[in-house]
Amino acid sequence: MNYSTRTQKSALQMTRMELLDAFHAERSRCIDAFAAIEEAVISLLRILEIKSGGEPFSHKLEILRKAKPNRQFSDARLLQLTTLLPACVELNALRNDIVHARLQMAEIGGEFRACFTNARECMAGSQTARLFTLEGLVEVQGALTKLAVELNQILINPASSPRPPLPGAAGGP
Repeated sequence: MNYSTRTQKSALQMTRMELLDAFHAERSRCIDAFAAIEEAVISLLRILEIKSGGEPFSHKLEILRKAKPNRQFSDARLLQLTTLLPACVELNALRNDIVHARLQMAEIGGEFRACFTNARECMAGSQTARLFTLEGLVEVQGALTKLAVELNQILINPASSPRPPLPGAAGGP
């Protein structure tokens, strides 16, 4: 979903303050989606019987990459997980900037962009910034939400899930 369908206004029609508010709202949605991903990762670590504590998220992903199947987590589920881990690693780089940097606006070519400059990535005389259009930030949030859903689906053990009711059965379709 793009931002204009939420507000009936495109980024080009917004005032600077409206756009800044919209950037903050999308950033908040991104942070919520990051939190959902991290919750799923922690749950996966528990199912895999891997102890974890306060280590960084990137370390948790590395631990999952080395995980082995167990009686609660089959080879097939582990394969599903390992196919999603590269996306988790890639999106974690965005997470660090979106979460740990102040949101500023930059005008480039007459278009405003959200600008995140992570203080940990700055060097004397040089800064690296991550820039997003409003639509770009909405896309990131969508990708994060999709990844959180996919990780949560892996948490469900198909062997212990009840079968859907038969057509025509009480409570069935």
